[in-house]
Amino acid sequence: MLYIHIGMPKSGISALQGYLTKHVDWLEEQGACYLRAGREDPKRRVPLPSHNYLAKMTERDWGNDPRLRNDILQEQDANRDKATVISAEMLFNRPLKALDNGLLSKVDSEKRIVLYVRDFVEYLEADYKQKTKKGKLNVSAQEYTSEMLARAANDPEFLNFGALARRIRSEVPSAEFHPRIYTRSDLVGGNIILDFLEMLGVPTDTAPEPEQYTNKSLSRVASEALGIFARLDKRLNRRDQRLLDVALQNDAKNRFVKKKDVFSPEQARKLKEDLEQRNEEFREEYFPDRQSLFGSPRAEDPPEPEDSMKDATQFRQCTEFIMRRIQG
Repeated sequence: MLYIHIGMPKSGISALQGYLTKHVDWLEEQGACYLRAGREDPKRRVPLPSHNYLAKMTERDWGNDPRLRNDILQEQDANRDKATVISAEMLFNRPLKALDNGLLSKVDSEKRIVLYVRDFVEYLEADYKQKTKKGKLNVSAQEYTSEMLARAANDPEFLNFGALARRIRSEVPSAEFHPRIYTRSDLVGGNIILDFLEMLGVPTDTAPEPEQYTNKSLSRVASEALGIFARLDKRLNRRDQRLLDVALQNDAKNRFVKKKDVFSPEQARKLKEDLEQRNEEFREEYFPDRQSLFGSPRAEDPPEPEDSMKDATQFRQCTEFIMRRIQG
């Protein structure tokens, strides 16, 4: 069977892809194959962790790399007795018809589209921080949360997994659509790597121990401070920004890591109510044994109340930390 893993973003994709890339030889011994074709950008010398290059070529109708389709089909055919895997977060929320017409319809094996769905509020918080710290989102958290609340209330397509499922099934009719819940309590072993391996039929008890691939969550304030440097300091390239991000995550005093600091408790409850209601049919179709997809916001570990003085202190500390790293 060919598994096409498409996300969703912010659901442990980097951790999974890093693991599959590092242990590709062990996987083949277990009867699974993380396809190499589609991960090799011709400009690079080594395979990339994801098949995003494949996603890019699909959007361009294969024009920039006409050999890629044949390379994938040949590798897939050579491993037809194995569980083969394509993993590309760039395929999430993108039309899949070109991928089906140009590639998947020519694969003479069973196919399964795999999508991990993540808690709405956790996903949106991660989305805000990721875009902000990369300098791609020049709005305040207040503006962002207001926009997300409005979209949740008024846009019927916003985070509508049911609509997404219908589109995927119509664009790739030959593949089974297989959504999974991305919460620690629902994942095998509490993480996406072991969960994915079990889905492939790979024994998890003998699997190499997963390393710490997953990023820690920077605080909202640290993400905003890093984003200012990403936007305004033209000396910083993507690698520099990534190194600063990792340094902030691993601060010895643990000052810059925090969760549940974008949405207030009231905002989180409102988002959950609107989006759970929107996804009720999706839940009934794919997860009928659950009372809700993700449940209500937990009463334990509530977000701390806003504290402008505390935010200002952390912003200063974070700015000084970044400046010292840049100046060496």
